[in-house]
Amino acid sequence: MYITQDMLDTEVQPPPSITNGHVSFGSFNNLAKISPSTMRVWGKILARAPTALLKIKGMQGVAVCCSV
Repeated sequence: MYITQDMLDTEVQPPPSITNGHVSFGSFNNLAKISPSTMRVWGKILARAPTALLKIKGMQGVAVCCSV
């Protein structure tokens, strides 16, 4: 990727978390690669960010949204 003048001239926008009122995390992966250990870590992250959302989507087309 390279930077063009148009990119440099673009005004920086606020992050979506400002207007949504929450931070969103995502994992787009093969669901078979998500281990119980990974789920525990995500659980700890979500527990520390109670308004956060986690979206998990795999090649199988399954999507799960969760929050604490």
